[in-house]
Amino acid sequence: MSSPTQLLDIYRATSYDARLPGGARSSLRIGKPVPEALRVWVRRDWPLLFISACNPHSKELAAVDNRDRTRNLLSRLDRSRLRRLVGVGRATHPAWRETSFLIAGLSLEAADRLAIEFGQNAIVVAVNPISTRLRVYRNEWRTRIANDADIMWTGR
Repeated sequence: MSSPTQLLDIYRATSYDARLPGGARSSLRIGKPVPEALRVWVRRDWPLLFISACNPHSKELAAVDNRDRTRNLLSRLDRSRLRRLVGVGRATHPAWRETSFLIAGLSLEAADRLAIEFGQNAIVVAVNPISTRLRVYRNEWRTRIANDADIMWTGR
């Protein structure tokens, strides 16, 4: 099991890729501005959120379990009628891949509920085009992680 610091390093190094209408791809990166293609797609529907239902608390599940969790999240998103794109989080060291969704306009409070329901340590958030941040739900990590402008703590 990775330490909180190691997990945050992995999250920072991960590419959060989304497939745009027409097939092009664009990626969010922690601490970086939102790419132009995603700025155009999101229009004025901020925040932009990248969330997965896979591997709760970074514990690897069987592929079938992750597919079921992803279908459940997709069903929830379909009912919300928010705009979304299919995405994948790609880490290289260690190699890790999770099916995810990029969502425009979901409130942070609603995103928090989904992230907690699906057991996520964190989600990726851009409240504006200037910077992409990690919204962390593991407050027990606060004592181990230095203050960082790229991390949003939830207070839970």
